[in-house]
Amino acid sequence: MRPRRGLSRGGPPRRLNYLLPPILKRLRATHPDLELGISLGSSAQKMEQLLRNEIDLAILALPVADPHLVVTVLREERMMGVLSPREAARAPKRLNAADFARWPLILDAPGSRMGRIVRDWLAADEKAPRPAMEIGDIHAIKTLVAAGVGASILPLEALRQEARKGEVALRPLGPPVHYTIGLAQRRDKPDEPALAVTRAALMGLAEKKRKAQGTTGAEPGPGRRQEKPHPDPARGFAERPREEEDAPRTYGED
Repeated sequence: MRPRRGLSRGGPPRRLNYLLPPILKRLRATHPDLELGISLGSSAQKMEQLLRNEIDLAILALPVADPHLVVTVLREERMMGVLSPREAARAPKRLNAADFARWPLILDAPGSRMGRIVRDWLAADEKAPRPAMEIGDIHAIKTLVAAGVGASILPLEALRQEARKGEVALRPLGPPVHYTIGLAQRRDKPDEPALAVTRAALMGLAEKKRKAQGTTGAEPGPGRRQEKPHPDPARGFAERPREEEDAPRTYGED
């Protein structure tokens, strides 16, 4: 089975390099004849490529609002305060924005969706510090924090291995903040076998999260789809009929 264009993952590779390799390895093992083309770029770039029908699937930072795309939530990543073990011994059990004034603050690049989410959380507290360093590489940030250079705020899933080894210490944030990614494709995309196989494999990211956490009534959970936004008359793509009644539940995005 060979998709016409293949899989694209949206967002810089540092976002998903701790999530995708196991999925792609299993996909290659179970479907060795499946040809995948993987391209990298920002979520905005990948969304435009989807709309131009240059790629078949993309993993994007949410929210995404375009009537020509079907977007399914994959993961809602919990953001955590990250400290060196030495600094954590003197830190509160839960960190608010002002608490980060105790250490040099190392943040992700400001242009990323995750970077904006963290900065918005900090901006809600006038006592929150400004970042001392901005680095577009999660691995580099973790290395600096482990060395005691400063503190950071990163997704929990990107930190589990270092936390298990005792290289860094994690603290929940108050109030909590999340970073959400989803799987997107054009609404009028034919459901070809190769595309269906690839999409099902990527939905494994959502399945694992649902089993571990379940979904709450108030928050859009993994596996649920966004509601179709109102059409933009500037775009002229044909649209597929709305999903059948037994399709995953949808939710609206602003």
